[in-house]
Amino acid sequence: MGRDKGALQPATPYPPTVERDGLYYLPPPHSLRLHQKSAFGRRCKDEGVLLTPVELIYCHWFRFIPLPEPTNEWFAEQLELNPRLEAHLIAMELMRTGHDICVPVEQLSHRFAEVPDATWGLGWPRGSPWIKEAPSSQVRVHRTNDEVDWHELLEWFDDVSDRGQDPFLCVVDDEMEGTVYQLSQPNLEGVHRAPSSLSQEEQEHVQSLLKKASFSGTSVYLPEVTGWPLNAVGVEHFSGRMLTTSEAGLFDAKAQPAEDSISLHSFLLNLGLMLRPGFKYGSLWRAYEHPIGEEHAPWLIQPVDLAPVNWEGVCLSARLAEGVHKSWVCAFEDDRLGWRFLSIARRS
Repeated sequence: MGRDKGALQPATPYPPTVERDGLYYLPPPHSLRLHQKSAFGRRCKDEGVLLTPVELIYCHWFRFIPLPEPTNEWFAEQLELNPRLEAHLIAMELMRTGHDICVPVEQLSHRFAEVPDATWGLGWPRGSPWIKEAPSSQVRVHRTNDEVDWHELLEWFDDVSDRGQDPFLCVVDDEMEGTVYQLSQPNLEGVHRAPSSLSQEEQEHVQSLLKKASFSGTSVYLPEVTGWPLNAVGVEHFSGRMLTTSEAGLFDAKAQPAEDSISLHSFLLNLGLMLRPGFKYGSLWRAYEHPIGEEHAPWLIQPVDLAPVNWEGVCLSARLAEGVHKSWVCAFEDDRLGWRFLSIARRS
């Protein structure tokens, strides 16, 4: 089951590995460079290493280490023991072909005992002294049809970020192709005036305008807009100003919002953002930092209740956002902070 991509076969062939309790022992001296330079295997007292099946197959692809015979039967047995074997192999290849070396977390349990359960691998920059340093990243692996537990994902992100490490996830499709995504917390701030900054006099003026409004479905029409103080709220149309019921509900209790996102809407507006519908991009809103015309909206924002239910949907959302030069952001209600935000984008 070769996957050679141009690697040079060593002058002295590697010896066969020996199975030990589900791991595969490679003796010295062949094991030394493999472990010290490439971070493969758990080191033994005699300086040999024990490889996981994933590491062994990867080293067979790229280091010419022989697999147990008969190869196909052995591989089939490993798949039965670990149904995620294929996805883990793709993840290791993607991480190691990219920026990092990647080590299955089970090989490092003696060094890092409190790694989150969802983490599959730990990463270091290529060429770093990984034996002495803490990892720079953590990696989790998913198939496209896996369900997304958004709140668990946010907890994992917080755990990894609190350690000063980068949170990566690798999503593998049914063609055994994968993509690496990086999670981050976006800095959502804009330059627009916030509703919370209005004076009492300005609030009364807005409410007086709303008394003359016409309500139709999810829209509110203001025929008179003299002295309108909030450029980020509503749009000029039909010789007046059109607001959504969510926007009108920020000032008028009579305007019942059409969705339960008014508190998020208010939170985002008070961050200085301008919000416009995101239905063309598969999200609730597109969010502008600066006035429309000065720049495109940097963010597409989706409340967690409307977020994709599996990783295929997440990948589609992130890819669509990237295709229009935006970041896809999921919003979570938080008892302490009001709202939290998590961005998912392909690793650069």
